Amino acid sequence: NKFVKSLTNHYDRHNLDLQYFWIRAYSQSNSIDNYHLFLFCNGHKISNTREIIDYSNKLWIKLLKTNIENLINSSLGDNGIILDRNSPNFIENIEQCIFRVSYFAKRRSKNILPSKIRDFGSSRA
Repeated sequence: NKFVKSLTNHYDRHNLDLQYFWIRAYSQSNSIDNYHLFLFCNGHKISNTREIIDYSNKLWIKLLKTNIENLINSSLGDNGIILDRNSPNFIENIEQCIFRVSYFAKRRSKNILPSKIRDFGSSRA
């Protein structure tokens, strides 16, 4: 996927080492594919995910050759979920991550694509 490769290359140059998991889902109501991307990064190297969301929007606009803004949405707001094993909220934050990523497992919009089309992928960390 050109988007993910460009995104990870950009942040590799900034020593952020993004890791990811993505899925493709199909919306039957408007007959389009949509993608969900779960990113992992070192919280010691970035304090606000807004930068990643903004850069991702610019990258999608460039790759799709469009001027439509806000093609990327974050369900987590500007700060994502920070996993710090020394935090008193560590267990709560792990549970939030599991809840968010469990969306990827819903079957309703999966297994609709032809068999030769990939519907998920991940980094190899």
